[in-house]
Amino acid sequence: VYQDDAGAGFTPGPLWTAQIAPPVFRGVGFHDSDVTDIPILAQDCLWQPTLDDGTYEVWAWIPGSGGGLTLSRDVTYTINEGVIATPVVVNQETSSGWVRLGTRRFNHDALNTLEVRVTNLGPVSELGRKVYADQIRFLGATNTAINSTPIQVIARVDVPSLGGLVDRPVVV
Repeated sequence: VYQDDAGAGFTPGPLWTAQIAPPVFRGVGFHDSDVTDIPILAQDCLWQPTLDDGTYEVWAWIPGSGGGLTLSRDVTYTINEGVIATPVVVNQETSSGWVRLGTRRFNHDALNTLEVRVTNLGPVSELGRKVYADQIRFLGATNTAINSTPIQVIARVDVPSLGGLVDRPVVV
């Protein structure tokens, strides 16, 4: 499940700005905000996806610094499973592409909904840099089962012991 910053279920803080340049985003654009070191001025972006019950890996799209973006080296994402909060620190400057948040799968059910936040609060060393918010990807459990309706046909099969091609019933 992909949760874009332009879709339902995404809420940016009031000081986060919607952007379309540079073209490093997934979907229709991205949001960014200046880093602040003053807690009362800090704001979050919030992703609240619609998910089936289960466990999920959480990934964030981060392009890394470049193209006019100077991203923070100390960005905190918080993954909430109901009342359980797991903070994950990411270096957005050197990250490039899909970045896994955390080292485990996170639970989602009716009582413990999964949501992700990113804050623009950072250390004084990051002032003058931006925090980037774009798509979040929620990867559910992999199902490797084959679910298919078998097809029964009469096919020409090469059977050397019977002298070559013969018609045989085959299930595909």
